[in-house]
Amino acid sequence: MRSTSEKRAEGFTLIEMIVVLAVLGLVGMVVLSRGPMRSPTLELRVAAQGMTAAMRDGRMTAIVMARPVIFMTNASQRWYGMEGRPDHTLPYGVMLADNVTLVFHPDGSVTGRTITLFRGARRITLAANALTGSVTVRENVP
Repeated sequence: MRSTSEKRAEGFTLIEMIVVLAVLGLVGMVVLSRGPMRSPTLELRVAAQGMTAAMRDGRMTAIVMARPVIFMTNASQRWYGMEGRPDHTLPYGVMLADNVTLVFHPDGSVTGRTITLFRGARRITLAANALTGSVTVRENVP
């Protein structure tokens, strides 16, 4: 026959299990309360891709509709978009260097300059070629 001390060494008590579950629950609450994990670099790249797509859409719209299309950015309110369409808001933390207005022409050309997005020290520059209207993306990593 086994002694009482030998029986106790074989498993966990109910109280020990409850304490472990409570600690795991507290750790889970702390982790979940932080919200979703975000990558600042990824958010900057996603914003640049969205803006690049909108700029290319503006160029194609100008060619198809045979009329100039205006593409604007607003640094203080953190939005961009084409005239006559809903604006797009930048993700949290992604900023514009300054207000920019680009005009896409029916021949595919564009007047305007580069657009710079940044988050912290990371920068992405979108440049539209004046003759062809094609948009290139340059990432400047510190």
